[in-house]
Amino acid sequence: MDSKFPYIEVSGSHEEIGYVIGKKTGPIVRKIVKQQRQNIPNYLTYLEKSKKYYSYTKKIFPHLINELNAIAMGAKVSAYEYFFINNSEVADIFKERCTTAVSFSPTGAIVGHNEDSDINTLPQLYILKATVDDTTFFGINYAGEVPGVAASINSHGLVQCINSLQQTTAQFGVPKNFIARAVLECKTIKEAIALIRKIKHASGYNHVLIQGKKAVDIEIAGNQIAVEKIKETPYIHTNHYLTLEMRQYEKFRSKSSVHRYRRARELVKLNMTHENMVGLLSDTTDSSYPICRAKDTIASLIFQPQLRIINICKGHPCAGDYEKYSL
Repeated sequence: MDSKFPYIEVSGSHEEIGYVIGKKTGPIVRKIVKQQRQNIPNYLTYLEKSKKYYSYTKKIFPHLINELNAIAMGAKVSAYEYFFINNSEVADIFKERCTTAVSFSPTGAIVGHNEDSDINTLPQLYILKATVDDTTFFGINYAGEVPGVAASINSHGLVQCINSLQQTTAQFGVPKNFIARAVLECKTIKEAIALIRKIKHASGYNHVLIQGKKAVDIEIAGNQIAVEKIKETPYIHTNHYLTLEMRQYEKFRSKSSVHRYRRARELVKLNMTHENMVGLLSDTTDSSYPICRAKDTIASLIFQPQLRIINICKGHPCAGDYEKYSL
C-alpha cells in the first residue's frame, strides 16, 4: 500500500474547485453511485425524496450546491445521485466514526483525530488543499462526499473534527454534510456557531472546533444544539452524546464509542507533545474496543493549528507513519 494519500490542490471559484475534485475522484465516485443503486433497497424512491433536500439546500447554500453540481459534472454522475450520497438522513444510513482528542499548552492546542470507517472506504480518502476567495482549507476527505466531513484546518487557524452521532430526530432540512462543509469557510469559532445555529438541520454531527487557545464542542440532533466551551482543559469526543440535554435524543451508543472515550480520557492531558498524541491515537490497550482499530481506523491526523502543521497517517497509526504537511 502506498504510504501517502492522493493529494489534490486547487484554487478558484466553488464551481472551479468542484470540477477539479470531481474529475480527480470520478472513478471512485462512479463506483459508489453504482454500489448504492445495487445495494440500497428502494433506491429510486429515496433518490426522489432526496430531491426536496437538494432544493432546500440550494436555497440556503447556493454556492455549495454550485460546487456539488460541478463535482458531479467532473465525476460524470448525476448531481442528484451525488447529492444523495451526502444525504444519509433520507435513508437513515449511519456510519460510526471517529475519535477526537484536544490538549492545550502555553503555545496553543494540539488536536488528534482518528478517522474511523469501514476499511473498504480507505481508497476513497484523499487530501484536499483548496482555496476559495480569501480562505484556504486543508484536510482529509472522502471521494463521494463533500469536503469537511472528516478533519480539516483552514487558513484562519480554525480546526474542525467531525464525529458521528446516532440520533432519533432526523427531519427535513439541510443534510449534516453541508453544515460541515460550510464551516470550512468560517473565519472564527463564533462565526461557525452562528452559522450552525441559524440553519434548519436534517440531522447533525458532533463538531469539535479549535482556534488558538479557544475550543468548543457542538452536539446536534435535528434542530437541537448544545455548545460546550472547552476552557483549555483536555478534551475527548467519540460517537455518543456527552451533554445532558442532548442524551434524550440519542438513538444508540456503541460499546466501542464508550470504551474509546474512557481510555482516551485516561491518556489525554495538558501539554501533550506530538509523540504523546501519537501514543493516544495508536493505543490498543483495550483489546476488545481499542482507540486504534486495525479494521476501522483508516486515517489519523494531528493538528498544531498555531504552527499550521498537520501530520497525517494513512491507515491505522498503530502500524503506520505520519507524513508532515503545512498549510
